[in-house]
Amino acid sequence: MLFPVIESVHVLAICLVVGSILVVDLRLLGLASIHRPVSRVTSGILPLTWSAFAVASGGLLFISNATKYLENDYFVAKIFLICAAGLSMAIFHATSARDLRRWENDTAPPLSARFAGGLSILLCAKHDHRCGEQPHHHSSSLGQGQLSRPLNTILR
Repeated sequence: MLFPVIESVHVLAICLVVGSILVVDLRLLGLASIHRPVSRVTSGILPLTWSAFAVASGGLLFISNATKYLENDYFVAKIFLICAAGLSMAIFHATSARDLRRWENDTAPPLSARFAGGLSILLCAKHDHRCGEQPHHHSSSLGQGQLSRPLNTILR
């Protein structure tokens, strides 16, 4: 009974994380909230993003069956995507966001900011819905040599 509740909260939190990041990404692409400074968009939404990420981290789900999750190629791919998105965000903050005050009011941010927003959306779009399933659905059905199938799906 407890596992479905934890899993439901996890999925709802993921929706909040992805949705709130999408708002920022669309602003970086110059497709939404173009009359609001980037810093105003991010200051309004990122607290929600980080709060939802803390809930969505999935620690309780992971410890419920850690061995099976680590054997699940889709779970490994999901963790890879999360790490790639985090790296993308870190690179953005180390490069484009350093001179945010100079361009944050522009309706079309610089190419590097638009690239960061597009890459973020791409990483979210490549997230396979099967990553959230319980590991026993996939780990036992994958044969030898299929280990890289989820990563190939991501990189297509």
